[in-house]
Amino acid sequence: MILSTVAAYFSFMSNIQTLSTCVNCSNLGEQFTCTKHQVQVGLASACEDHSFGSQLTKNSSCTNCTNLNTHDCTHPTNASSGMLCFDWKG
Repeated sequence: MILSTVAAYFSFMSNIQTLSTCVNCSNLGEQFTCTKHQVQVGLASACEDHSFGSQLTKNSSCTNCTNLNTHDCTHPTNASSGMLCFDWKG
């Protein structure tokens, strides 16, 4: 029973794909602005000029953001362990 459950899980996970959306694009800038096209984008936005950048994961937070404690941090007074904003960079 356990083996069939594990096999089903891995079968399901092999169907999971990473989509090329603005969330994982290197052109994503502050406040969800595309730095290449100079337009506001959303969570499901995508274009033909997608370029994979640093990707958010469940482990992403202010504590592992390269902007933390620099002038590039857009929310320095709120940045703390367990917090995350869309300006995160890995």
